[in-house]
Amino acid sequence: MTADIRSDIYSLGATLYFLLSGQPPFADGSVMHKLKSHAQVEPELLESLRDDIPAELDDIFQRMVAKRPEDRYPSMTEVIAGLKACQTAPSVQIEPTVVLERETLVDE
Repeated sequence: MTADIRSDIYSLGATLYFLLSGQPPFADGSVMHKLKSHAQVEPELLESLRDDIPAELDDIFQRMVAKRPEDRYPSMTEVIAGLKACQTAPSVQIEPTVVLERETLVDE
């Protein structure tokens, strides 16, 4: 098995999970446990963590982080198309859980 764009799609899905839930998909345990979880365990559904996550967005996320690469989106173009379609759905109005702020360095 070789890495391709679907590995990046998985990583983007994990980032989406973090932005919407405030936690990584697999936060508990040792590094080895986390690696095994990424390979073998389905992450908790986003819609079970937040009641404002529509099923359509959760479906996109689940496909992005599918365990078998052939079950993931084959390209970022398709991920973007799915997200755009989800974004225009009337029920989709969510805000990220994580707000990143830029730190300012001050010389004293």
